[in-house]
Amino acid sequence: MKTVKLTIAKEYVAQAGGEVILSTYELLKMVINYPKEGGYKVEEMMERLRVLNIVETKKNAFKIDEKKKIEDYPKEFFDTTESIKLEDADYDKLKEWVKNMKWGIMANFIVKFHDQFK
Repeated sequence: MKTVKLTIAKEYVAQAGGEVILSTYELLKMVINYPKEGGYKVEEMMERLRVLNIVETKKNAFKIDEKKKIEDYPKEFFDTTESIKLEDADYDKLKEWVKNMKWGIMANFIVKFHDQFK
């Protein structure tokens, strides 16, 4: 079993034109759902759905209200941490998916997220 740490932070992102909230929960969902060139075989889909279901168990820990301003979140919100446990095979697949992910923004938070899987 491997543990993946889930965190949340705010960071200035030039492509977004200001500060944004980034969470490893959302990054994991993006990585898992990232479209593979040529699509997925059913076996690959099942692997991704299995990992996604584990990630989804933490959705309430990282609820972001799109209508709320970043400055309205209490400081403690950004101290939230959770973790998920994955079987070694699922972790290895996730590691591969993270490595192959192409991001539409540049952020230190994403680099730290990526480094977790080295």
